[in-house]
Amino acid sequence: MQHVHLQLTNVRSGKSTKRYARLVQSYRRPDGMPAQKVIANLGELSDQQVHNLRIALQASRDANTLVLPDTQTAHTKVIANLAFLDVAVALDMWRSWKLSELLQKLIPEQRVAVKAAQVICTLTIQRCVAPGSKLYAQRWFPKTALPELLGFAPAHMHNTRIHRVLQQLDIIETELQEALTQRYQQRDGCFATLFTDVTDTWFEGRGPDLAERNRTKEGLTHRHKIGILLLCNEHGYPLRWSTLAGRTQDNKALCQLVDTIRTENWAHHVPIIFDRAMGSSSAVARLCNSQLRFVTAVRRNEIQSYTDKLPSHTLTELGGSNDEPQRNQLITEAARRVEQAGMQKVDDSLYVLDLGIASRKLCIVSDEPLVDTDPESLQGGALWLYHARAYRTQLENKTFKTQLEIAKNLGVTRNRMTQIMTLLRLDETLQKQVLSGNYGPIDEHELRAIAKLRTKQAQRRALLNHAATTHPMGPLPRRFQRNKELDATLRLILYFNPQMFIDMRTTADRHRLEVESYVSDLNMRLRHKGNRATYESVYADISGKLSRLSMLSLYKVHIESKQTDGYEHLMVTLTLDESAWNKHRRTDGFVLLVAHSELSHTAQQLVSMVRAKDSVEKNFQTIKSDLRLRPVFHHTDPKVRAHVSLCMLALLLERTLERRMGTGDKTMTAPSVFEELCSCHLNMMATEADKSVAYVATELTTQQREILRRLRLGHLVELGHLASCIKPREVPSG
Repeated sequence: MQHVHLQLTNVRSGKSTKRYARLVQSYRRPDGMPAQKVIANLGELSDQQVHNLRIALQASRDANTLVLPDTQTAHTKVIANLAFLDVAVALDMWRSWKLSELLQKLIPEQRVAVKAAQVICTLTIQRCVAPGSKLYAQRWFPKTALPELLGFAPAHMHNTRIHRVLQQLDIIETELQEALTQRYQQRDGCFATLFTDVTDTWFEGRGPDLAERNRTKEGLTHRHKIGILLLCNEHGYPLRWSTLAGRTQDNKALCQLVDTIRTENWAHHVPIIFDRAMGSSSAVARLCNSQLRFVTAVRRNEIQSYTDKLPSHTLTELGGSNDEPQRNQLITEAARRVEQAGMQKVDDSLYVLDLGIASRKLCIVSDEPLVDTDPESLQGGALWLYHARAYRTQLENKTFKTQLEIAKNLGVTRNRMTQIMTLLRLDETLQKQVLSGNYGPIDEHELRAIAKLRTKQAQRRALLNHAATTHPMGPLPRRFQRNKELDATLRLILYFNPQMFIDMRTTADRHRLEVESYVSDLNMRLRHKGNRATYESVYADISGKLSRLSMLSLYKVHIESKQTDGYEHLMVTLTLDESAWNKHRRTDGFVLLVAHSELSHTAQQLVSMVRAKDSVEKNFQTIKSDLRLRPVFHHTDPKVRAHVSLCMLALLLERTLERRMGTGDKTMTAPSVFEELCSCHLNMMATEADKSVAYVATELTTQQREILRRLRLGHLVELGHLASCIKPREVPSG
């Protein structure tokens, strides 16, 4: 019955609809075109009959089978068709790192039917082979061979247990990361390179408290988003990850990472590669002060502050072009000129110049506001907030056991003590800003009402409204704690890409023409008699346009009032700052790398490291697309963090699989491997005599055999191995 499938047809009869079934066989006509012929008309079938028939057809296609145990003489019927080989391979990747044993050490032992490590294992494997929601995981789990391979009934995989395990996973997140790092070192030894970067994801609704409304990295505006920081090694294994608030800047995330790993022995003497968006002067200073080794690209607007040895004077008169022959000539000419200027050619798209060691004064700036610890300088709500923080410290130090003891000691009622401690519901960062006087004087009653707001965003918005009412110019400027300047010794490497140079010149010329056209259209709209634009709205529109083109600092904006035909309107004049324009174009095609002075790598090796940072970007792409980080179906911070941790564990399994497959075949990625293996099933059979359960595994295809050979997992389908590792589930009654 090869190429035979079940075809269902719905026929409407009056107000009812009947479904008829027939067996159809596919074949090819003599002219090579595909066609079908009806083998049998089966009439109207029930849902159960359709299900049984599909299982029987699936079993009939797999003529060569392995039988566990021997059931050749028994009368059997197929009761389930279970996904097997893809989940079995993923489970082997999980067991190769001994993750279950690791999780059992981290999560306290409890008297439960199913251990938390088994649930986390199931959710991680589901994330690899069939990503979906946690509700979908409950429906997916019984349709796989995981109940047999893990040894627990599908009924134990329910919603309450899943969400309880997610809470436990969030609690042990830090310990899990540290333990995984030790496992990597035990297996592979020291790391060669570390890569770090930040991405974001957003929520369709309001999202958790961590989610803040901001512009995403993909250009979407007004989205409630969270940030995700990832540190991985050269193999793509996740070492550290964290879920960040939506408005956390990349350089601040890097500083938090540095503070976390600066005491770890494995982090020293290993270069950390990060993107230029994270490489602010403050972040570089923080890295220099931490003794960690690093390599990063300097932001384009800071290149000339680090060095004046750019050979840009040789490229001044070269422009861009969209014409392919002329573009190729310009690329060749630009490459020739920089090579004559002393840059070493590596390939057609890379010219390197080692600028050696340079000293530069850097300043570490903390964005934490100063907290006034003198209660005599505080008043109103800030004073009582200071006292509430002090009472909390006393409780943490066990000076007092309960709030009631503090209330008795102070001589206040329990209700009054509750009112004071309610102020601590204000976000920690906002507390420091209130104590620093950033929002001016504030009454205790008003501050308590703000603290009761549910989210940090709402609290901040209310404080801003208060500051705007108290101070017409808005909130007071934040006070920063500035450390003394650091004399940093850095290694500078300059490289040039002629193709990127021509592309940047072409883009700059196009943007310049676009700005001219934009101003012309804007003035035409402003001259319209019905236009009600104000100075503020026009300036905001212009600033937004120039910012999107990264040309805000290159133009001088002049807005004036004009009289036309008896009515007044605004007119915009944009003047290009030629000195700023020429200074901006000097860095076209150039990238300046800043590295730790003690790194012994050659300039070409450091450039290759930075250009290989797409490994962490590949990880982000895998997490977002293959592992389906989004959409996130959770709305609390702990469960969102646990969801991210599950994606990181699934990423570890996929990178382990790809590494074991080898680098020879780039097409055999982890998703393609799982897709190829998913057709191998276990048919669950029940005997009619004694109701015993047997399992029939389908015959492997040639491609599946090759995958198992490369993974050295041929034993997964061996009769003895299957008989020893499979624990039959209970046969459902009826």
